[in-house]
Amino acid sequence: MKKIILLSVLMLFPLNAFAQNYPLMGIGISKCSAYNNMTKDDPGHIIKNTYFDWIQGFLSGMNEVTLLSKKFAVDLNSPSFDFVTQQGFLDSMCRRYPDETVVEQAFKMYSEMIKLGLKKIIEKP
Repeated sequence: MKKIILLSVLMLFPLNAFAQNYPLMGIGISKCSAYNNMTKDDPGHIIKNTYFDWIQGFLSGMNEVTLLSKKFAVDLNSPSFDFVTQQGFLDSMCRRYPDETVVEQAFKMYSEMIKLGLKKIIEKP
């Protein structure tokens, strides 16, 4: 119950200590150590899914930027790097880099997806 209350507080108020270093807002700018602690005992994966929902929105925004500027987007629904694989990537990277932020892991995930060839050239009408 304490974790759900903490998660609610994190979602309602900007994380000012981190916001000074990032032009972003939301739960994704929290440290991986916070993610690790909050998802350790997370029945139903409510907290993990909240973080991942933020990441999916962030990656979708990255796709829009790269689509407009570089004419490509990453396939976020690829069977070779699906939802479960993406969550596993985040878990693994946050355990490995607890002092980094969740959004830094999202950037790494996006780069990894490009390296795996999940980049699609798209011509916008």
